[in-house]
Amino acid sequence: MKSPNHSLHLPRAILVMVLIHLSLMGSSECPPPIDGDGDGYSPDQGDCNDLDASTYPGAPEICDGHDNDCNGEVDESANLPWYLDADRDGYGESGGRPYLGCSPPSDGYAVNDMDCNDTDASVNPGVLDTCNGLDDDCDGLIDNEADQVWFPDDDGDGYGDEAGGMRTCEPPRGYIRSRGDCDDADPAVHPFANEVSRMDGRDQDCGGTDGPDPSVASPTQSIQDALNSAQPGQVVWVGPGTYHEYDLDFLGKEVTLISTQLQENTIIDADHQGPVFRFDHGETLATRLDGFTLTNGDWEYGGGAYLESSSPTFANVTLSENSGTCGGGMYMDSSSPVLTNVVFAGNRAQEGQHFAMGYGGAMYLTWSDPTLTHVIFSGNSSIGEAGGMLINTYSSPVITDALFSGNSSTGRGGGMFVNGGSTPVLTNVIFSANSSYWGGGMALEGTKEILTNVWVAWNTARYYGGGIEASISAAVLTNVVIEGNWAQTHHSGGLYVLYEVDPTLTNTIITNNRAPTDGGVVIESSDGTTFRNVIIAYNSGYNLSTDAYSNPTLTYCDLYPAPGQGNYAGLTLGDTNYTSEPGFLDYDSHAYPTNFHLALTSPLVNHGDPAIFDPDRSPSDVGAFGGPSADDWDLDADGYPNWFWPGTLQDAPTGFDPADFDADDQNASVH
Repeated sequence: MKSPNHSLHLPRAILVMVLIHLSLMGSSECPPPIDGDGDGYSPDQGDCNDLDASTYPGAPEICDGHDNDCNGEVDESANLPWYLDADRDGYGESGGRPYLGCSPPSDGYAVNDMDCNDTDASVNPGVLDTCNGLDDDCDGLIDNEADQVWFPDDDGDGYGDEAGGMRTCEPPRGYIRSRGDCDDADPAVHPFANEVSRMDGRDQDCGGTDGPDPSVASPTQSIQDALNSAQPGQVVWVGPGTYHEYDLDFLGKEVTLISTQLQENTIIDADHQGPVFRFDHGETLATRLDGFTLTNGDWEYGGGAYLESSSPTFANVTLSENSGTCGGGMYMDSSSPVLTNVVFAGNRAQEGQHFAMGYGGAMYLTWSDPTLTHVIFSGNSSIGEAGGMLINTYSSPVITDALFSGNSSTGRGGGMFVNGGSTPVLTNVIFSANSSYWGGGMALEGTKEILTNVWVAWNTARYYGGGIEASISAAVLTNVVIEGNWAQTHHSGGLYVLYEVDPTLTNTIITNNRAPTDGGVVIESSDGTTFRNVIIAYNSGYNLSTDAYSNPTLTYCDLYPAPGQGNYAGLTLGDTNYTSEPGFLDYDSHAYPTNFHLALTSPLVNHGDPAIFDPDRSPSDVGAFGGPSADDWDLDADGYPNWFWPGTLQDAPTGFDPADFDADDQNASVH
């Protein structure tokens, strides 16, 4: 048997090699390097991430936690200004020299430099001015938003006519602190007067009947005793002082309990013995509490006030330093009260007998539909969810002219947390300097909120959503500003959208928000978020970033990056959108916008959705001062709306008088 003749295969192998050699002789060029992300650089040419078109040698370094320019360093040249916040009130030192970097060097820094006294946490733009000789709100004016009310006393009996009340620090001539005179032409008629007859047709003690009505002239008397003896329709007057009572009960009566010297001088102190008030006898709006401070209440369900299947009226009431588990200040279940001129300050939600954490530092709602007007939530806290207000279980509050400032939680929603199918309606509301772990200003989960003319600014989240976190939310945001918020350790300084049931944003501005990565808007696992006439500009990292499972719809929107920052990632802009500098009216020394009205020369004037019109019937502008609700901004509730047109207040279009509009919509003394 012959052995195999391997030499027979040699010529064929040599032939193959020759053919290969000959084929290569036709071209002197090597195959081009592979550029996987289309940025013009391959890994062989120094691209350190060939799956990201924003990363290549020489690329701008932005605040996103990545080495964008492939020099081996991360975020080394992307500098954002941070301002020392020594008093930790969320506002940085005015006029201070900023630290420049993607993140602050330590705790105790803020995004803004708006604090005129950085040694006093009670002084900042988010507080109200009080009569103390100081500029509390840093508007450059002293005591211009007075917190004291005086009443004209024409008959000199020591009680004024409430209808003529005037808010000022110093009383005008003939004005006094006490109200309640129901006939200011007769000195014998006033609260606590001696009612001489039941049959003369005269209500001398202003208690609602022509006979003696129950009253409480001083803390030596009992408020509960007066409520026990009161009859439907009567008015129970209460004199100034501190009353040490708790678990007070109207017993379902349609009675008004009212103080002569309002909440500043009439205090009900529960001494941590229980709730200050309970309403659980089916009280209606005809049951009225007017002019009191409720403090030191301590009960698991509403330390200041507990409401169950009851809907009383609260007016001129302050709830402060109360504590509970569900609603440190107020708890309501299946109730629809009306609250006007009510302040929640320094209330706390904490763990209790039945719960391991707190829910709603100031207020907790379940199955309730209250109406809140001219309300303030300030400095409330929760060791758990919702530092300010927790809206739960199919509740539908209507909130108008409200301020949520300086509230904090260790969970979701520094200012507000909405969940459980609730549908709140918010109009002319400010969320300022609130903080939490998720959703510094607001956290929205499984709900459909309606937000119109809402300002969300300078809030902080530890993780996600410095301004707003919206998960499984169908929120509708119209004419909203999301400004200067901060997510400290992760992303989405402005807005975080997560999961399906998607929000809709129209005529909104999202600007100057910060986060270690992607400081503007981050959308994850959410396919239907809609943006229309929206400006997203000057945020750190990327203005708008989406993951592979998200496909937002943007029409007539403008995306413009901050200096040295990115613009958008994970999506393609349609032809109707812009990447122009917005052309705002004013900017600070670091070229960040400070006045969100558009300049007359802005490219966004009249270039919004052509199906939407501004109040002057011109084509809509892009941003928060465009669209039909643009002239409804009245954040200071002074009755003068902010101007909506491009340019200054004096550039009013035909048919509009600048005198009818507000020159400073966050200062009620200026219009």
